[in-house]
Amino acid sequence: MPPIGEQERIVAELDLLQGIIEKKKEQLKAYDQLAQSIFYTMFGDPIDNPKGWETKCMVELFDIGSSKRVFESQWQNEGIPFYRAREIVKFAQNEPIDSPIFVSEELYSEYAGKYGVPSKGDIMVTAVGTLGVCYIVKAEDRFYFKDGNILWFKSKGLCESRFIKDQYATPFVMGQIQGNANAAVVGTYTITNAKKTKVIVPPLQLQKDYVQKVEAIERQKALVQQSIDETQTMFDYTMDKYFG
Repeated sequence: MPPIGEQERIVAELDLLQGIIEKKKEQLKAYDQLAQSIFYTMFGDPIDNPKGWETKCMVELFDIGSSKRVFESQWQNEGIPFYRAREIVKFAQNEPIDSPIFVSEELYSEYAGKYGVPSKGDIMVTAVGTLGVCYIVKAEDRFYFKDGNILWFKSKGLCESRFIKDQYATPFVMGQIQGNANAAVVGTYTITNAKKTKVIVPPLQLQKDYVQKVEAIERQKALVQQSIDETQTMFDYTMDKYFG
């Protein structure tokens, strides 16, 4: 037990680091609110559609489907990442994946050749449990996914995927998803309902302008998140130094 003065110094050091982390997390929330504000400023509330944008069903903008069946016996501890709805939710929350699952390179290559795999600009949408959470596929991504858990929106190049992803977070779209969810056992977002989901479709150039703005915000968020990670590492080191 160190002297009381030393205890107070240790507590003050830890409190300082924890305070920095909390302030940085609040900064992330502020950036998210800014991005949401930009959406509503540029496009209005899709429910009322005060700017009179054209409305289309998702099937007009994306080819919508899911994956081929992968059995649990085909899961592995290494290889190509295999995602379920819970992993997509983790991505949306910027949280690490616990106990990741993989499939073999051979299975991935077989399915890629026969059925295709997600590519840049496609949107993966959770279809069970937490519904309507979106992940936009990056150029470097190589993964497969669970049928029935995730819907695959294949881009036709008719709209900006990031604009659609952010519209999916609005009450306009979420209300449609929740209202049409099959709740016999757990909530589900079916391919049929996904095809019928309506979204506003402003001119493509305006969508691009919006995406440029929110991507600039995302770059700032990445810097803040890096600072959080570094401060958390320092906090963990300090805890280990004094109490480990």
